[in-house]
Amino acid sequence: KQWYQRRVAITAGIDYPEGGFEALLQVASCWNQLGFRKKSRKIVIYASDAGIHIAGDGKVAGLVTPNTGECHVDQSTGLYTMAESQDYPSIEQVNQMLINNNIIPIFAIEEQYLDLYQKISDHMTQLSNVGKLSADSSNIVELVRDALYRVTSTINLVILDSLGYTIEIEPLCDERIPNGCTNVKYGETVDFRVTFTLEKCEKLAFRKVLPIIVPGFETVFVEIEHKCGCDCYDNAVVTGDDICNNRGDNICGTCDCRDPFYGEECECSDKSGKSDELCRATPSSLVCSNQGRCECGKCICRAPQTPPGIQEPYVRYGEFCECSNYECPKGAKKKKVPTATLR
Repeated sequence: KQWYQRRVAITAGIDYPEGGFEALLQVASCWNQLGFRKKSRKIVIYASDAGIHIAGDGKVAGLVTPNTGECHVDQSTGLYTMAESQDYPSIEQVNQMLINNNIIPIFAIEEQYLDLYQKISDHMTQLSNVGKLSADSSNIVELVRDALYRVTSTINLVILDSLGYTIEIEPLCDERIPNGCTNVKYGETVDFRVTFTLEKCEKLAFRKVLPIIVPGFETVFVEIEHKCGCDCYDNAVVTGDDICNNRGDNICGTCDCRDPFYGEECECSDKSGKSDELCRATPSSLVCSNQGRCECGKCICRAPQTPPGIQEPYVRYGEFCECSNYECPKGAKKKKVPTATLR
């Protein structure tokens, strides 16, 4: 206690809210000057019995310059040098700086402001924890111990650069929280399944590196390779192609037909009956009796597999593929219809 009183100058303002978040921002932005090891889990304990000043409050004192979010601590004196030159930081500025430098805050707060700091903590994407501080601060050790356990036993993923993607994070554990797991034991391995869905393609193929933050640990960089089309696209035949009956372009082996043509080889047109209605026995019937496909207004019957032990090949025929050589009467007149195996 005596050491603390010698090293820290205790001051007071004329209003009740405090500039604690300005100090928290300086801790986050000056972390390398404070002696944190690069691979360490950086945790800051924030104790308060008051609210906070946020961006805009400095205008009352004529501080209209926005907070830069940079480190402004004099290394020789340890004092903050911009207290009378710039406004307070916003909550999002503090949050972003904590994320960028992987620093976890633990808030020890007296009861009357507990709800305020809990809402702030809920807003933060970085791991944080809020505990109730007694009026005489006698429970500070217990509070910090419990908060440290909750922080160190929680693992979650944070992805900030999600523009252009739909991202689903599925933690594979028993005790799940949003995008993470809690009550993780020492030495336990936690797996996540992360699914990235590209919302639209602006280029045929490109790569992007996305950072996945594991608060309290480190940042993992994932390289995503996008392929929005075939590799052969650049070599596609731009003009009409014989395979497509000179009615479309052969792109990667698939016909891209010009209107009004359609079909696998652009062999059909609107005049030949694009509607499946021509392939139905009645308006309520299935297309080609569900035994073939409709092509240019005619049924192409599938060639079913011949059952074991049957010598005569199984044949499906009829205008709507409604007959077979084992289902229709033997005396029925067969109408020749091309057969094919559906692809």
